[in-house]
Amino acid sequence: CSSDLWIFAPNAIFTGSRAAQPYLDRAVLGLVARAPVGSAVATSLREQVRELWVGGPEAEDAPLDLGWFTAFTQLETLELHHLRPVRDLGALETLPGLKRLVLHACTLQDGFQGLKSHSLEELVVLGVSLEDVRGLEGTPLRVLRMHGSGACDLRALEGRSEEHTSELQSPCNLV
Repeated sequence: CSSDLWIFAPNAIFTGSRAAQPYLDRAVLGLVARAPVGSAVATSLREQVRELWVGGPEAEDAPLDLGWFTAFTQLETLELHHLRPVRDLGALETLPGLKRLVLHACTLQDGFQGLKSHSLEELVVLGVSLEDVRGLEGTPLRVLRMHGSGACDLRALEGRSEEHTSELQSPCNLV
């Protein structure tokens, strides 16, 4: 299954204006995520999804609770764009295969607190204002890319062996 959301609804019923489309996309994903366990089609879709790209409207707040992503148990890559605020990063802990997380122009309600993923290897943070990276210290993170995040305290990652941090790219102002 592709990260292309249209694979779920390739028809005109679930297409809308540029402003409405993020809400329609999330509605379709929500239907698949919360469909009854006995639904063979929904169960099959949930098990096939490896990558998801979820966007919100750029001009307004679109809060997102990550709890409903837990239905996609095979998820390896999750990209979140223009979502304000993103809540409960701790819900991602239940995704055993999540290796890559992209946060673009999102607002994190509690920073990285609660993120206890045991599989997360790569984190890309673009245009997300952060004071620090507390919450990442318990992850097997190997790659951290931060761009446009302002001043950011990375001391929470001090002491990690090279085995656990192979690449650190952060053109933001490091404290």
